[in-house]
Amino acid sequence: MTASKSTDGSIILDEIIPPRYEESEKYIISVLLRDEHVEDILTVLSQEHFYNSKLKSIFAAIKSMNSNIDPSTVHAFMNDQGYDITLHELLDLYNYAPSTANYPFHLQRIIDSWIRRDLQKKIYDHLIKINQNGKSGLDIIAEIENELVCLRRGYPEESKPEISSILPNVFDDISEKKFGNKSPGLLTEIFELDRIIGGFEPGEFVIVAARPSTGKSMLVKEIFRRVAQKTPCLLINLEGTKFDFGVRLLGALSNVDVMRIRKGALSDIEYQEVKKACNKAANLKIFVVDVGHRRNINDIVLTIKAMVRKHDIGLVAVDYIQLISVSGNKNSYERITEVSMELANLAKALSVPMIGVSQINRQSEIASRPFLHHLKGSGQLEQDADVVIILHKEDKVGNRLKIFVDKNRNGKLGSFELDVDFSTTKISDAVTF
Repeated sequence: MTASKSTDGSIILDEIIPPRYEESEKYIISVLLRDEHVEDILTVLSQEHFYNSKLKSIFAAIKSMNSNIDPSTVHAFMNDQGYDITLHELLDLYNYAPSTANYPFHLQRIIDSWIRRDLQKKIYDHLIKINQNGKSGLDIIAEIENELVCLRRGYPEESKPEISSILPNVFDDISEKKFGNKSPGLLTEIFELDRIIGGFEPGEFVIVAARPSTGKSMLVKEIFRRVAQKTPCLLINLEGTKFDFGVRLLGALSNVDVMRIRKGALSDIEYQEVKKACNKAANLKIFVVDVGHRRNINDIVLTIKAMVRKHDIGLVAVDYIQLISVSGNKNSYERITEVSMELANLAKALSVPMIGVSQINRQSEIASRPFLHHLKGSGQLEQDADVVIILHKEDKVGNRLKIFVDKNRNGKLGSFELDVDFSTTKISDAVTF
């Protein structure tokens, strides 16, 4: 890389010295040549982490041997492989480290310098892409974010395989829940749903699915209405508008017909009820983003990340999955597969429960009720989801909605009923069956 000025005065990258700690690389090779801490080092380091090409070759040889390591055996092995290295060089490296006790420090320095070099290269590559046509700015941002996540995984503290490293955290979590210092999950305040799933856990991907006009958006709105009294909630709205959501919310809070609210055809008593509902709704921590034409999954991911960080969002819902687009010319199955994986991964990365509203395909209408395989578009939805909640209305004119928890990765399955007033969009707990 080089650095010079263009005719317009902007900076052009020229030559930047790559970050490296060659003394640490020598130290680690010295430790390995003494056949000490070999397993600990080889578990964390790989050949690509080294900057010095000769030290990189020596490390690769030691990793291939994996036992009986000393300067003589390494020298013999490397000569057999055609490497040009002397026994004297290996003996110098053997004696380089005064002791092996400080190897974790040098291990960290090698990985840190590798991360910096890789980051330096990625930034340079993306600076070039920015000045080229072909990809949108948002696509480039999404690429950078994904690469940074992968780069972050290079830290050794992220890659401890021992179960003992996580058990203290697991027990602390159990203790906090037992003694009332921590909720079992983000409770929806819908009694039967919480009884079955125990609330939404951080990072869970939850699918709420139904045929059109069955009440899936209403259920999400009802969960928001109950949760948002304490926890900020975000709705990514691909169907309808913020205004529509506001009208339905006021209908549920005031128990007034939403069509009458929309038209303003209210009696004096209804008007006062809607006014009271407005005051209640104003205290709810609900954020609604209308995506409009920006329906690409990359745009939606960036929006969710920004809102979660800015407003400390504790629950996200995307309504609905089948309306999200992706980059490139992909069929419906490929599109839904990509969207599902992106949303599931995002939930885990942000450690926030994510509700994905989904349609059910028409084939469900000839079955007794919808099942998991009726999720529209891709089997990836069923695979990625931690929880799948399916809504079904047997009586087209009735007000009873059946809820089936057909997948629950961390708990039991079950079913229950809710009472729904479609004129006001109000949902109430009902007797279980």
